[in-house]
Amino acid sequence: MMAAFAKANLPIPKLTAIATDGAPAMIGSVNGLVGLCKADQTFPEFWNFHYIIHREQLVSKSLNLYVMKPVMEIVNYIRTGKA
Repeated sequence: MMAAFAKANLPIPKLTAIATDGAPAMIGSVNGLVGLCKADQTFPEFWNFHYIIHREQLVSKSLNLYVMKPVMEIVNYIRTGKA
């Protein structure tokens, strides 16, 4: 990841947040991405979030709401370039 930051010329001190999907490889307190970044002294303090769309999808499953179908239709419409 550090090599990708350097290649893209992204300044690490400007990092404010990391969004993850909630997988252990991403949020693990020791070996996950967030844990490794928090342990690295070159990283500033940052917030970590669960992806908003993924979170809504999880909530809609538990509440039997069908919000993801219209969301996916909108995303697909935008991706086709018709917007």
